[in-house]
Amino acid sequence: MYKYIFFDLDGTLLNTFRGVSNGVRYTMEFYGLPVPEGDEMRKYLGPPLRHSFSTFAGIPDEKLDEAIAKFREYYFSKGTLEYEFFEDLKPSFARLREMGCKLAVATSKLEKGAFIILKDADLIDEFDFICGSTQDESRSSKDQVVAHVLEHFGITDKSEVLLVGDRDNDIIGAHKNGIKCCGFLSGFGSREEMEENGADYIINYISDIFDIL
Repeated sequence: MYKYIFFDLDGTLLNTFRGVSNGVRYTMEFYGLPVPEGDEMRKYLGPPLRHSFSTFAGIPDEKLDEAIAKFREYYFSKGTLEYEFFEDLKPSFARLREMGCKLAVATSKLEKGAFIILKDADLIDEFDFICGSTQDESRSSKDQVVAHVLEHFGITDKSEVLLVGDRDNDIIGAHKNGIKCCGFLSGFGSREEMEENGADYIINYISDIFDIL
């Protein structure tokens, strides 16, 4: 049913909550701002950093570049390796390839960080293409990332594409590009978030994707 499967990274392929939340904490402490906890901290998982720091922390526009730099200062020294596995993904990936699917990562995470964490998790060779945001933020939102992956594969029939992600920006980014999105409930979003934003499917585990295919 779907020839191309795009996966979000944070909260979908890997539980990166500890690394990202520690990076946010490091940034908030630098500015003397309250450190978000619980559900407030979970808001930072998924969206681009510029959006999160502006919307959730109220950091003014003129300080956003500095805030992003502070986050990356922590993240690339420690945070990239602060993650956990949701499940053993390799059997699912092997089965998808046997079915003839092409697999890609489409993440708002800085592409450099995506490669580091996927290599450390021994998942980097599972994908035909890995795409993240750029250092200069010319490609940062999920819809821009998805568009780049579609262009890379030269996809013209978008009915062959499914994106799997755990947050509203995954659904919005997929739909802006005319492709279907499967909400992933083991990540950082809720069923309510998935349903309110029109997820085409909802699963609890990556292995549940075969119920769709």
